[in-house]
Amino acid sequence: MKNELNFLIIAFLLFGLMGFSPMKTIIVEEPAVAGQEFQTHVNVRNDLDSKVEGVSVRMFIYDLGLDLYSNEFDMPKKDSTGLWVFGQMPSYVPPGDYLVRVTTSNDHFREVQHVYIAVE
Repeated sequence: MKNELNFLIIAFLLFGLMGFSPMKTIIVEEPAVAGQEFQTHVNVRNDLDSKVEGVSVRMFIYDLGLDLYSNEFDMPKKDSTGLWVFGQMPSYVPPGDYLVRVTTSNDHFREVQHVYIAVE
């Protein structure tokens, strides 16, 4: 009985928590140019059978300390949406690839992905 209970707990932790987040993000990067506005396209998908409210996207570029936010939006059940996140690339940024933390979240869920954004 104890082994069965342990198995059920482990199965719940592995499968229940891994598949619980309703939001999936796909990043399509646009090359950025120092000193100019840049944009990144984010696709968000709600796989739940219920509406998700107050969703926002945050992009944080680690090496630059640059934080960008989308407006909040609601996601109908079993739906997806695409949005653009805009920002101003500082003029002092040298060319290269920069690691970006992209967070899609609301008060109940959080999904994080890391991508690189190219600066020309």
